[in-house]
Amino acid sequence: MKISKEKLQKIINEELEMDQYGPKSGDEMTDKMVDNEGDMAKSQLIKMAKYALGLSLVIEDEQQLESWVQAKITLANDYISKVKHYLEHELQVDIPDPDLTEAVKSCTKEPEEAEKDNEAGNGAFYYDV
Repeated sequence: MKISKEKLQKIINEELEMDQYGPKSGDEMTDKMVDNEGDMAKSQLIKMAKYALGLSLVIEDEQQLESWVQAKITLANDYISKVKHYLEHELQVDIPDPDLTEAVKSCTKEPEEAEKDNEAGNGAFYYDV
C-alpha cells in the first residue's frame, strides 16, 4: 500500500497538532473515548478511608511517630481537605459528614467463628464399602 506524499504530510501534521494541542473536539476517536475519572477517584478515596481508619485504630495516643510519618499524614490530610473544600465552595457540592461509629465498631469487634455443619476438613473420613 503506497501513501502519497500529500497524505503522509497530512497525517504527520495531524499527529503533531494532536501532540501539541490535544485531540480535536468532535473527532471520532475522542467521541468514543470514555473517561472514568470519577470511578478511579472513588476507588482511591475508599482505599484511603480504609487505610486511614485502620491506622487510626492501631496508633495509640501516646505513641511516638517518626517525623516523616507525621509529615505524610499531615500532607495527606491537607490534600484531601483542599479537595473537599474546593468541591464545597467552588463547585457548590453538598458533601455529607458520615458517622464513622459503625465503621469503627465493625473494625474492632472480634471475628465470629463459623458454625460447623459437617465433618469435612476435621479429619473424619467416610468410605463407601
